[in-house]
Amino acid sequence: MLILFPSNTYLLLININCASCSCLHGTEELICTANLLVIPSKKPHFTQKLEDMDVCVGETSRFAVVVDGKPDPVILWYKDNILLAESSHFTFVYDDRECSLVILNAQSEDEGVYTCTAKNLAGSVSCKAELTVHTGE
Repeated sequence: MLILFPSNTYLLLININCASCSCLHGTEELICTANLLVIPSKKPHFTQKLEDMDVCVGETSRFAVVVDGKPDPVILWYKDNILLAESSHFTFVYDDRECSLVILNAQSEDEGVYTCTAKNLAGSVSCKAELTVHTGE
């Protein structure tokens, strides 16, 4: 296929399965070749979702999901719809496709609904679970 541009420039497409560019300038010919690999994206999905959890004050709690998607999704954690930041109290652990939120030294103010959201270019998905902290009274 030959394409003519308004500036008297031509583009010749011979094989659309590869990328190749040939430029003529006077007596010089410059050739550039590249391979293009298209990897289809896949919306994230959970193969293991969050589960409700009960802990006692002072214990460590761990919410875990297993998520898949292409490209690898970005994981966001929320408590009562407020984005969490990693700290000495909240730790994010990523091991291959397993993503965990670890809450150290759980206190009654940690009670609430926790949400894990996985996002990539193809979309996003979320799951929720509730944490109950027992005071021992």
